Order: sequence, then C-alpha cells, then structure tokens
Amino acid sequence: MSFEPLHGYENWLGMGTGWQFEDLLAAKVVKCFPEAYPRAADIAILAAADFNEGFAVPAEQARPVYLRDKVALKKSER
Repeated sequence: MSFEPLHGYENWLGMGTGWQFEDLLAAKVVKCFPEAYPRAADIAILAAADFNEGFAVPAEQARPVYLRDKVALKKSER
C-alpha cells in the first residue's frame, strides 16, 4: 500500500511518531520531528492558508482524509 501526494504537496515535514512509516508514502519527507505533536490550532492555521490560496471546495464535495483509515486486517485478510 502507498499513498499518493496531494497535488502541490510533494514534499512533507513529518510531525509525531507515525512517520516511521514514511516508506509507504509517494511523497518525500524532507525532515521529521518525531518528538513534536501537532495541535488542532496548528491544523487550523494550515487550513486557513490553504483556503486563502484557493484550495477550498464546497461542503458537499469535502472528503476527509484519514491516515489511519484501516488500522487492522479482517480475519479473511490475514
């Protein structure tokens, strides 16, 4: 399994411990800070910047992206 980078976001900074899996990403992690954890306020700042740059979509088209969308295998997948 690999994850494709979002258009315009080919280079990433990693925050927190989940970046130990960076080899699964098609994006390039240019620097990682495993001791740092993002806060909701940090995400809001990033969202505001994207909104101001025209990356917004109408609410009915918005889709959340979950990095941990599938964290366990079903018995049939093991």
